Amino acid sequence: MFTISIVTNRGDNLIKNIHRLRLLPQFEEIKVNIFLNNLKPGDQYCISEALIGLSNVKQYYCETFIQARNRAISECTTKWMLFLDDDDYLTVNVVAMINYYIEKYGDTADMINFRYEKVGRFDGTPTGENKSNYTENFKILMLSDFDKYELSRQYRIYLGNGNSLLNVESIKKWDIKWKYPYCDDIYPITNLYIRGTIVKSHELIGVYPIQTTVTEDKSEEQIKLLEDDMVSSYSDLIELFGKENPILYLAVHNSYRQLQVINHYTSERLRNLVNLTFVKNEVLRNRLSNS
Repeated sequence: MFTISIVTNRGDNLIKNIHRLRLLPQFEEIKVNIFLNNLKPGDQYCISEALIGLSNVKQYYCETFIQARNRAISECTTKWMLFLDDDDYLTVNVVAMINYYIEKYGDTADMINFRYEKVGRFDGTPTGENKSNYTENFKILMLSDFDKYELSRQYRIYLGNGNSLLNVESIKKWDIKWKYPYCDDIYPITNLYIRGTIVKSHELIGVYPIQTTVTEDKSEEQIKLLEDDMVSSYSDLIELFGKENPILYLAVHNSYRQLQVINHYTSERLRNLVNLTFVKNEVLRNRLSNS
């Protein structure tokens, strides 16, 4: 048995996902924990209606996404857990497939990494210097590089948590926690990936749509919060594992590219931010070594 944990603030997406999940073969064999955050008025009633008759589903309310991620670990009563975004689609045979891998590798693995695919068409309309050929660049960045690293300990797992089946006991043993609220905090997944024993499967367990929201205009204040948290997250990882670790470099390279889809975000600013990640850590190391 394993647990699916959904962290969401979008009631409409969650309700659609609940209806999809309950149609999965062997759905009754899994546990589902839902962690709600800042719902719109009326969403809670609709969600409760959608959950009628589902005895294997529990819901919790959390103040922040970071709190929800960490509570997902503490509330999990199974050894294995999968995070599911509210707009992701799991494949129809996902329960049987995951149970097979748990039975085969569950005693030795800390993470079982499956294949996830993007689907759909990008319809954003960026402005400024990124407007020219933007759709084509997005396709290259988000799709082609995934295929390039398919056969290795590739860096696509660092985009998020959805394609990684997590050993909750290992996360608790190493006291791995989510910390940074303004970025897609991949510190915990990267930490577990480097420390642990990883089983890599090419089996497809889910897909997620290319969202137009990635081109949403952000204020300078929002971008700065995002940048600061990214730098802090990777500085923590470098402090733990050393900046020479090639997996960390790939993680930095990939995660920061989510900034490239923000309107008006220049490639020069992105390069400076990546450099800052390592410079900040070197300063910290020198400070620690001289103290």
